[in-house]
Formats: sequence, C-alpha cells, structure tokens
Amino acid sequence: MRARELPGAVALGLLASLLAHTAAYGGGHAMGGAYHTALVAGAAGGALGALIAALSLAWASAGRALDGSILAARLRAGLPSWPLLTLAATAWFAFGETLEAHHDGVAIPLVAAALVASAYVVLFFARMALSFLAAIVIAIRVDAFAPRLSTWQRLTLLPAPVPRHLLRADRRYARPPPSVFAGA
Repeated sequence: MRARELPGAVALGLLASLLAHTAAYGGGHAMGGAYHTALVAGAAGGALGALIAALSLAWASAGRALDGSILAARLRAGLPSWPLLTLAATAWFAFGETLEAHHDGVAIPLVAAALVASAYVVLFFARMALSFLAAIVIAIRVDAFAPRLSTWQRLTLLPAPVPRHLLRADRRYARPPPSVFAGA
C-alpha cells in the first residue's frame, strides 16, 4: 500500500460500497438510512474530485509524455490496488450499516461477493476512464501545438549535374608533351 493510493481508495471505496449494498439488498432500503443522501453526495463528490485531480495531473504532465499509454500508466499509479479498494469498500459498507436502523440481514457470503465484485467493477471503470482521459489530453495537447503542415511543396530546381569528363577538360593540357617530340 502506498500513501498516494489512499485518497482514491476512500473515494472509490464509498462508490463500491454503495454499489455492493444495492447488489446485496436491492431496492429494499437505502444504505445509511437518513444519511443516504449524504453518502451518495460524498461518493459523487469524491469521484468527481478524483477525476478533476487526474485531469489536472494529466494536463500538467502531457508535455513530458510521448503518447497516451505512458500518461495513462502514470495516472493509474494513483489508483488503489484491488485488495485495498475491497478493504475500503468493506469499511464504508460497515459504516453505512451502523447508520441504518435494524433490518433483516443478508447472508455474509453474498455481501462479501458483492463487495469483491463491486470493487473490481469500480476499479475496472476507473482504469478505463483514466486511459480515455489520457488519450483525450494527448490529442488536445498534440493537435493544439503541432506545426501546420502544408499540403503542397514548392519545387526547387537544382543545377544540372556536370559530367565528370567535362570537369577534367581544363586540365587536359596541363602536362608537358611526351618526350618523343623532344629529340626530333
């Protein structure tokens, strides 16, 4: 467990616990009783806050990333691990159940399975959202500051190459005549 995973575990854990409570109990009663609205608002605010933090981190570090996959990997480092998210969801679930009035219970294995599955689903969608966010940020940053490429190119005329034998023409008579004519 790393310290940078804790804020994501708290925010996404509440969301996963609400999802697990809905899966386990259905629409029979609301999680948290009278505090249900506050829990839902907290989950929505935590998820939105995590998204805004990831967006600002992505925008700030997009210049140093070559493509969206590198940026997404950097952003995913702040997401909690699956066991940590399951633990946070379990803690939120237990907290929500203490706020409720007494009601009929559900089998503990069903609640455990709902918590594990909801933590997996929330983490899966969080990873997908960060990958999508990284791709969007890279697309915006690259297109906004890319130089304009022209669709045509001016033809530049190069001088015609001169044959090699013409280059040696001025040196043709640079030697003295053969010695055959010297003695005659």
